[in-house]
Amino acid sequence: MKVVVSAILVVCMFSTFGCYNTYYVSRQEFSKLQNSTIRQTTLNTLENQKILVTWNTRVYARSKGGKRYQVTPFNFKLTDSQLVASDRDLLLEIHGLQSYEVDHFSTWKTVGWVALGLALAAGAIVGVVFTAGKDKGYGN
Repeated sequence: MKVVVSAILVVCMFSTFGCYNTYYVSRQEFSKLQNSTIRQTTLNTLENQKILVTWNTRVYARSKGGKRYQVTPFNFKLTDSQLVASDRDLLLEIHGLQSYEVDHFSTWKTVGWVALGLALAAGAIVGVVFTAGKDKGYGN
């Protein structure tokens, strides 16, 4: 029983990681997102895919140390030396960044994680029901 509960907890903890597809873009493509006069644009990824970025799309700059810094699309400034996102209190040196990322919500990954979690929960309930002994009551 403890194994099943542990498995359910692990699935729940990692479920937020599986709900997004991450696309990597060049700095030149990422710089298109600093134009505050538009509300959406299409970027080319490093894998030559076209992705739509809107105001509420999650975009990130990743440092060489691996930390992801979220940036609001169409609300930052990217120069030759720094990335400035005043709404998020960010001032990052360009030479300290290794990649630029766009996350899109993945319906199928989310459905898969939810289905797996439900299957594990149902399996735990069935396991408890079939392994429970007969209740003898008080005084028996």
